[in-house]
Amino acid sequence: MGKGTQADLLHQRLNACHLSTGDLVPDSIVWEMVLERSGCLRCGGGFLLDGFPRTLAQAESLKQLMENQRLDLTAVPNYRLPLNEIVARLSGRRTCQGCKAVYHVTEHPPRLADTCDRCGEKLFQREDDQPNSVKVRLEAYETEHRAIDRILSGVKNVGDHRRRRLTRGDLRPYNRGAGGSAEKELSTQLR
Repeated sequence: MGKGTQADLLHQRLNACHLSTGDLVPDSIVWEMVLERSGCLRCGGGFLLDGFPRTLAQAESLKQLMENQRLDLTAVPNYRLPLNEIVARLSGRRTCQGCKAVYHVTEHPPRLADTCDRCGEKLFQREDDQPNSVKVRLEAYETEHRAIDRILSGVKNVGDHRRRRLTRGDLRPYNRGAGGSAEKELSTQLR
């Protein structure tokens, strides 16, 4: 179960607005998407930013927006998994050339190897899902993540004891069993 799936589970559990910006999109387009849905930032159940911010520029823009709008950042879910598990998850991912359906060789395999169940097209492994590529991406992520974390730690109320604490129990009803346990995976880091 990936971060997007867990963000959706938190959205359902907390009745929070879920804003997903996607991967491999330029900062300017991502920022336009965020501004378009900025009303979500005032949702009564809170908001979840899935995959955002990914860059220092995005983090700076978010910090400025939140300060200008007097919005509080109250929690930052931080998923921690061993490197070998991350590499296995990402390098096992396969995508359909036709309809873009996503499979996993062990966790969600197609009925017929290397063939999409939906449209019958061939499945492929993205270049950035190759084991060596995953390791390089993770090294870059760790460096960037530390800098983003420093920027967001300056947003009002981070570390404020009045915020709602998320726990593994927030996902307990959605525990999917061995290999996909949301309870096992969610390590909510509150600063």
